[in-house]
Amino acid sequence: MKQNQRLTTRLVFESKHDVVKVPRGAWLESGGGRSAYVVDGKTAAKRDVAVGAASVSEVEIVSGLHEGERIVTSDTSPFGNARSVILQ
Repeated sequence: MKQNQRLTTRLVFESKHDVVKVPRGAWLESGGGRSAYVVDGKTAAKRDVAVGAASVSEVEIVSGLHEGERIVTSDTSPFGNARSVILQ
């Protein structure tokens, strides 16, 4: 390579299969990675979760969430400590 040339790479150290993954988002920081709001129709209930490996775009959920369940991925800090919220 010459000076001022760039090379972009992506390293994959481990590939996991059959794991529950969700999009990385503001919910991770606002919930501290310890809880998520699980969507059920027009409401979402706060549930304890355990986060595992993370990539730039996804986070592995080790426990607390089942395959097919959806979560609120936006910032949940406005919810405070509410156990459930009504979605609009």
